[in-house]
This record gives sequence, structure tokens and C-alpha cells, in this order.
Amino acid sequence: MSGKTGRGRIDGKLGYYIKLFSKMERGEAKFTKKKMQFLIPLIKESRNKIIVAICIAIFSSIFNLFPVMIQKIIIDDAILKNNETGLILFSILLITVFITQWFITYIRTRTFRFVSQRIIFNLRTVVFNRIMSLSLKDTNETKKGELLSVVMNDVNLLSTSVASGIISLFADVISVIGIVFIMLFLDIYLALIAFLIIPLLAISTKRTRMKMKRVFMNIHKTIAQLNVNVEESVSGIRVVKALAVESKQNRGFSETNKKNFDITMKGTQASAKFSAISSVSSFVMIASVILIGGIRFYFGSISLGDFLIFYLYMNLFLQPVQSLSGIFTTFQMASVALDHIKELLEKPYDIPEPENPIPLPIPFNGTIKYQDVSFSYGKKPFIKNLNLIINPGEHIGIVGETGAGKTTLVKLLTRLYDVTSGTILLDDVDIRELSKKDLRKIITVVSQDTTIFSDTIKNNILFGNPEATDGQITEATKLSNMHNFIQTLPEGYDTVLGDMGIGLSGGQKQLLAYTRLILAQPKIAILDEATSNLDSYTENLIQENLKKFLTNCTTIIIAHRFSTIQNVERLILIENGEIKAVGSHQEIYESNEYYRKLYDIQNKEF
Repeated sequence: MSGKTGRGRIDGKLGYYIKLFSKMERGEAKFTKKKMQFLIPLIKESRNKIIVAICIAIFSSIFNLFPVMIQKIIIDDAILKNNETGLILFSILLITVFITQWFITYIRTRTFRFVSQRIIFNLRTVVFNRIMSLSLKDTNETKKGELLSVVMNDVNLLSTSVASGIISLFADVISVIGIVFIMLFLDIYLALIAFLIIPLLAISTKRTRMKMKRVFMNIHKTIAQLNVNVEESVSGIRVVKALAVESKQNRGFSETNKKNFDITMKGTQASAKFSAISSVSSFVMIASVILIGGIRFYFGSISLGDFLIFYLYMNLFLQPVQSLSGIFTTFQMASVALDHIKELLEKPYDIPEPENPIPLPIPFNGTIKYQDVSFSYGKKPFIKNLNLIINPGEHIGIVGETGAGKTTLVKLLTRLYDVTSGTILLDDVDIRELSKKDLRKIITVVSQDTTIFSDTIKNNILFGNPEATDGQITEATKLSNMHNFIQTLPEGYDTVLGDMGIGLSGGQKQLLAYTRLILAQPKIAILDEATSNLDSYTENLIQENLKKFLTNCTTIIIAHRFSTIQNVERLILIENGEIKAVGSHQEIYESNEYYRKLYDIQNKEF
């Protein structure tokens, strides 16, 4: 194939952003030209629309000058000269101009909104894809509410601000230039008086801009924290209710909400001061022009028509001047949003893709080798110089106390983390030389905590194999002992599950995860405490079915309950990140006091 795939285009964009942002000075706060380059790839496909929108905005700005000219003609050449025919004709012309003006405004608004929404669509796609490519370390260190704030609030703010700002900038500049020439042509003295408002607004804008930037940064932080509070409270609602701590959660939310309110009010106060200064400056300018203009009219230096038209143009002049001062504030908002988006996009790839990935060996046997593997969480060593070979089709069990390193071993195998030193091989190929997609396509993990999406049961099952047919889905649910339960639901397989699987028990969620496993038909299966929520009868039934299904599949079972590893061929005992024993249950029980202690304690409890 000669062209890039959609995924390839997205990855290409992400690569461009990472390279761009890595060259930018850290902590740079200004909305600079270099920062503007960030948007170029996103708006390229809409550049024709943007050009059209800018042209329409410029044309609209020029066209807006004509109604006032027509009104001048009506006053000087029709009303003052008692020209009834001229009054009717020019009034019809004025109405026609107003209708045309409305139509141009409609086209301009529609085009602008398309451009704005298109940028939002492109930017949100890139940001979401970057979130999906974050390493487990990054997602663990970043609160979900903060990511949500970037995807929703910052993307909207940046895209809308930039689109409206750029288009308005062209339109307002053209308006100001056109009106300035007309005002100077009508009366240079009145024009110079009117222009005195510009330095006043410039000074006010500069002072307000810095205050507003700080306010916007603080508002973003509090909104992100509000998102975190809501997300955590809703996702943990069962714990909240079980512990009767609703009032505590309410207080925490109220405190953050109050902080957001106070910060927003500071921004409102700064904005109100700016508006007040702008309004007072405008009133002073208008009063000065009326006073000086009246004196000049009294002495015959300006006609009544010219004076009235100058007054109308002066009001038209105020609109783009005030709009331009507002655009700088808009760009400050966009700058804050861009800083947060940039911070997300420039995160380094902790688990990088190989530059030239090696294809999976064909046929793939499933031999797993850990060679001198060490791993650290931060600076703390966790897995220490571990060596292990798992043969094709072998079923092994990994046991040890909580925190011994069992789950970390399989996270290293799936490259959710990368080894600190050493190598993990699949059929003698370093897993870092395989694409992450190819690697994870042959491995399926069933964990204690099953993730269920707010979608139909069928679509949740299809995560195991998106190409599976209805017949294959039904067969898989029968093997996982879930089919009969699904049949009792009013919508069957089309039943929509609640957020995080609300409506399903813990055991039913694990059965759904097993269904995904069966449907995926992986070369390597990892069962991490995967029957912890099942009753003994269902657990035994699942184990019997999986024994048949996973016959030729390399299987790793991580267990706290020894009942789940009765049928494994080998046991691996892990203690403090090191392998302490390898063998059958009986061999390790007789030779290792630590294992014997774990086993006896559990049997005694049972």
C-alpha cells in the first residue's frame, strides 16, 4: 500500500507535535509564533474554509461602511433638499444593503462555526489518541479529571479562541483602517480627538491581560480538581455510600467549588474594571467629539450631515477597537489552554515503539524467556535479576505474598512497563523489537478487576475479537457459563450495561472477561486472580472449560488462592521480586518453608 493509514497519519501528527514542543522553551507563557505552529497541521484540511471565512469577514467589514455613507446621502441630498424621490430610492437602497449585510453575517457565522468545530474535532482526536498512547506510569500519575479537563475544556477554549480570534483580527483591522481614513477625510480634528481612546485602551488591556492570564491558569486548576472530585465520587459511589461519607464528599466538592467561584469572581472583577474603563473612555471620547463638533458646526467648519455621519462612524470605530483589545484577552485564554495541551502532548514515550519493528515469528510457538530481568518503580528496585523460561503450551502458576512482584512480571511481558535491565524474549525475539500492537494481539489478560464499558454486552464481549460473528460470541458465552444469564435479560446481548458495568455482579464481570479471552484465542493467556469473584461451582466449571480451550495456549496463572492452580504443570514462587522456588506443588511444599507457611495458613483459614 502506498498511502498511510488513518492511524499512521495520527501517529505522524503526534510525532510532529512532540518534535515541535521538545524544541520550545519550557515554561514559555506567551502565545508566540512558534506556539501557533502547533495548530498548522490541524487546520490544513480546513484552510480553504478559513480563507473563505477571513475573506468574508474582510468583505463584511468593508461592506459595513456603506450604510453610513448612504445615510449621509439621505440627510444631505434628500432630507435637507426636500428630494422625495431621492429619499425613497436611497431608503430602498439602504434596506437592500441591510438585507445583504444580514446575509453576509449569516455566511460568516456559519463558516466560522464550521472552522471552529473542525479544529476542535481534529485537536480532540489528536489529544485523545495521545492519552491512549500514554504509558501505565503516566496514567497512574495523572488524575482522570485532569485529562478530562484537557480533552473537553482546553480543546474547546483553544480551538474556539484561536478560530474566532484570527478571523476577527483580520476583520477588525480592516474595519479600523477603513473607518480611520473616512474619519480623517470627514474632519481631521475630530478624528484626532476620537483616536485618543486607543492608548487608554492599550494601557488598560496590557494591565488586564496579565491579571486575566493568572486567573485563567487558576480557573483551569480548580475546574480540573472539580472534574477529579466528581469522577472519583461517582466511580466510587458504592464505597461512599457503604461508609456513609456523603457529607464528607459534599464538603470536599463544596470547598473546591467555592475556590473556583472565588477565582472566577476575581476574573470577573478584572474584566468588569476593564469594561468600565473602556466604557468611560468611550463616553469621554463621545462627549468630547460632540462638544468640539458642535462648536465647529456652530462656526460653519463642518456640515450637519458630515457631523452626524462622523458621529455614526465614530461609534462604528469603537466596536472593532474594543474587539481588538478583547482579542488579546482571548489569546491569553488560548495560551493557558495551549500550555496544558502542550504539556500532555510533549510527555515522553516511556514505552516507545521500535523504529523498525520485527514481525512475529511464523509459526509462533509461545516460548517466553526472562533473561536477567530487573525492574524498578522509580528508584526502588522491585524485580531483581530474574531468569525464567516458560515453554510453549505450558501452564504455570505464580504464587507469593501481595506485593511480591507477580503482577509486575506480566506487566513487563505485555510492555505496560519496560524492564530496567535484562531482556524478555518471545520465541527468541526481544519484545521491545515487536510492535506493541502485535505483542498485545497474541496475549490476553484476565484480571481481578474487569473493565466494563458503558455499551451493550455484545460490544463489550467484542473487545476480545472485534471480527467475531454472533455464532462465535454465543459459543464463547456458553463456554464461560454466561449465556444463560444473558438470555434472561430483556434485550439479551443488546442489553446496555451501566458505567463500569453497573448492573453486573463481580462474578458476572469476570465471566465476561473470560468470554473475551475465549473469543480472542490468544497464544498466551494471563489469568491474574481471575476467579476471585466466582463461587466454587462456577470456578470449577470455568477451570474445566478453560483446560480444554487453553490446551495449546501458554498460560500464566497468578494466584492468591491455591485452588486456582491445582492443574498447573509448574509453580513459580516469588518473594521480594526474586524467584525462590520452581517445581510442582508437592516439591515446593516439602522443600520451601515460606511456601509451606503460605499454603498452611490458607488451608487453615479455609
